[in-house]
Amino acid sequence: MEEYHHLLGAEFFTANNIPLKVLRRNPQPPYPLHSHDFMEMVVVISGRGIHYDSMGELSLDRGSVFVIKGDMQHGYRDLKNLCLINILFDIRHLAIPLADLGKSPGFHSIFTVDPTTRFGDIKRLMFRLDDGKLDLLLGKISGLEEILNGEEPGSQFLSIARFMEIMHFISREFDNQHEAQATPFPYRLGKLFSFMETNLAANPTIDELMEIAGMSESTLFRTFNRITGLSPLQYLRKLKIERACWYLRNSPFTMMEISQLLGYNDSNYFARQFRKVIGVSPSDYRKWEKLT
Repeated sequence: MEEYHHLLGAEFFTANNIPLKVLRRNPQPPYPLHSHDFMEMVVVISGRGIHYDSMGELSLDRGSVFVIKGDMQHGYRDLKNLCLINILFDIRHLAIPLADLGKSPGFHSIFTVDPTTRFGDIKRLMFRLDDGKLDLLLGKISGLEEILNGEEPGSQFLSIARFMEIMHFISREFDNQHEAQATPFPYRLGKLFSFMETNLAANPTIDELMEIAGMSESTLFRTFNRITGLSPLQYLRKLKIERACWYLRNSPFTMMEISQLLGYNDSNYFARQFRKVIGVSPSDYRKWEKLT
């Protein structure tokens, strides 16, 4: 069995700077199996090669785009002048406000659904951009790279904004490609995450969630637990309570109004669910937030 090594973000991210870096591999050298404690977006500019891991092999050429989560072992071999761009990032520490990007199934398919859930089919890691869309993406990456190399006040702030633009671009392109196709597993799962974030007032049954995801009950529960550590309904409750916290901090809505916006017809039941997750009542949470 091939040995592999684990790369640390400290080897790439500069101290006191944001965990975001653009690396150009011109060309990419063969690289053995490795993993890292950050995420990596790969964009192939030219050439050919093989990306491989425990799930199999993936043929790369111009326009190939995919995202690797840090704990996934992967490597490159059989390369023929393969030139690519790596965007290294730690999404946990970038504090990106996703806002309504969570409504995009493509976003969840790329950034949320772990490759290990993709039924062992490495091809589902990747999608391809045509030359026109690839040139647009490369222009956005060049803009990000230029700002990252700057030292003006606000450059880190603007770098995060440019990276958010890239995240939106590839999420939208993934959506556009898969909405016109038979939806593969990760995209169906992305649609389920999107449905939950878009319909927080709904109280779907497990049967309804199974239909949206196109999965059996056992597959749905197993996959959700692997990604989130929660059951589907527990995850939906988490989303509702997170939105409730936002309302309590930023809106004048009453407890009754917030509970109805989130699909709770009984405000007392809403308060009990809130306390289970947050540890305090909604009214105490609002008071505490005002004091701080």
